[in-house]
Amino acid sequence: MKQIGILPEGMYSVGNDLPAGNYKIITTGSFDGYFEICSNSSHSFGSIITNDFFSGEKNLTVYDGQYLMLSNAELQLR
Repeated sequence: MKQIGILPEGMYSVGNDLPAGNYKIITTGSFDGYFEICSNSSHSFGSIITNDFFSGEKNLTVYDGQYLMLSNAELQLR
């Protein structure tokens, strides 16, 4: 499991692709970033726990078993 660096936009399994914890996400372009935390990888409306459009930086907390989707954003691993 990678623990140092940056995860680019994509979908990640918490506990497999990154450890559970608190993270900072940052927009990567001139448009707002978007994140989605889901209970499974289906990316369906019913699986969304929380989501938001944001500009600049945002702090997130993710837990084992969740899925994190990033668009126009990247996550800083500590």
